[in-house]
Amino acid sequence: SPLGEGFDNRDLLSALGAVPVVVVPNRLGAVNQARLVIEALPMRACRHASVVLMDMPDADAAARSNAALLRACLPDLRVVRLPWLKRSGAASGRGVQAALRELERGASIRRAWPTA
Repeated sequence: SPLGEGFDNRDLLSALGAVPVVVVPNRLGAVNQARLVIEALPMRACRHASVVLMDMPDADAAARSNAALLRACLPDLRVVRLPWLKRSGAASGRGVQAALRELERGASIRRAWPTA
């Protein structure tokens, strides 16, 4: 997305040395959406990115295989699934906590990457 004349989110990502986290709904089309976003990232950012699949309340057939397919297509990236939360207090659930720890572990490993 453009942020100004001749300046966009890719430029900002590179300037900050940020670690991208691509979040997509875990449904039909998620693999394509994640791959398109990853391919649009600057090369250095691409190597450090993570993908989060957000489960939906009514999972479709693709939701069961998306994580494995993404890991096969993008073997160097961390792929994490976050379960659908049924109520506001559900964030303490074991599945959510495990997914957040996995994502945090990946972010701490990749927190800083060279910009040059």
